[in-house]
Amino acid sequence: MLQDTNCYIIYGFWGILLILNCIILLLFQKRKKQLKRFSKQPILDMQFNYTKKSVAKYFNELGIDGRKIYKKMITNLDMIFPVLYSLFFIYCYLAIYCFQNNNTFSIFPLFIPILAMFFDYLENLYFLSFLKFHPILSEKEVKRSLIFTRLKWIFVLLSILFLIYLLIF
Repeated sequence: MLQDTNCYIIYGFWGILLILNCIILLLFQKRKKQLKRFSKQPILDMQFNYTKKSVAKYFNELGIDGRKIYKKMITNLDMIFPVLYSLFFIYCYLAIYCFQNNNTFSIFPLFIPILAMFFDYLENLYFLSFLKFHPILSEKEVKRSLIFTRLKWIFVLLSILFLIYLLIF
């Protein structure tokens, strides 16, 4: 069982992470609004399914200026956000553990958001590669990035579901 002092530290970090995640999400919304001027499609990160053709179409719709904004969004925001949301989930789990004074803590669930972060980074690296080499796209590479996108969303969902489980039980 964690000591009360450690729990206060966990609560403090949780609060800081909550604020940082909110700030990043607001910045994401600003960038997504900028991208909507170029294309009505959602950004690739938010799609659970895309193809080589749809990626090419999206990048063509964005044009040079839109692709610059998208690249800036990935490099400036989406390289920070996975760490922040993963730590946020981890600190949520720890805060609930402290609040419940539960002696049955397992380290295994902490790996769920870490895996989401890992797959998010792989997805981001593929998107940056696509942007760098546009208009040349490989069907195989797009399919591989789609796998990482789906795995990211699966592990984000699992992180949320585990959080709900902890709150209920």
